[in-house]
Amino acid sequence: MQAPERVVTLRYTEPLLRRAAWALWRRAVGWWGGLGYLLLTVCLGYELVRGDRSWETGAMGTAFVMATAFGIAVYRVQLGRSLAKLRRMQEPAATFEMSGDSFRVVSDTGSFELPWNTISELWRLPELWLLFSSRRYYMTFPLAAVDAQTQQLILERFRSAGAKII
Repeated sequence: MQAPERVVTLRYTEPLLRRAAWALWRRAVGWWGGLGYLLLTVCLGYELVRGDRSWETGAMGTAFVMATAFGIAVYRVQLGRSLAKLRRMQEPAATFEMSGDSFRVVSDTGSFELPWNTISELWRLPELWLLFSSRRYYMTFPLAAVDAQTQQLILERFRSAGAKII
């Protein structure tokens, strides 16, 4: 990597990672999933209040329990992974180094360098960004110590490299 143009320190906290896990949960479930869950809950509740104890109501109950377990598991798995990484860090921070063709992230647990076009999607949230390199792999990017000019520069690099900015 050539000499970095800018270096930013990213600080991680448990509340920040909880917000990231919640955003990932919303991404995994989506609004269609939320609507389906609401519809299932209303239908199941209606059938139970009516006194229906048919196999169809039992199937809806089973689907309700499974959907609830899935939703909880998605959140807990994402949060558990993030918190495990946080706890492995002696210093809950990483350094983000920008250069013309790539960026590098360094923490006390390791480092990686990637070309800008590795990030396919960037989700902007008020306190953080989520940088996705695939459906499964992402990086939490805290914004607390990143000034507006640097944020704009980073966004432009990702946008120019083809990332979808949300």
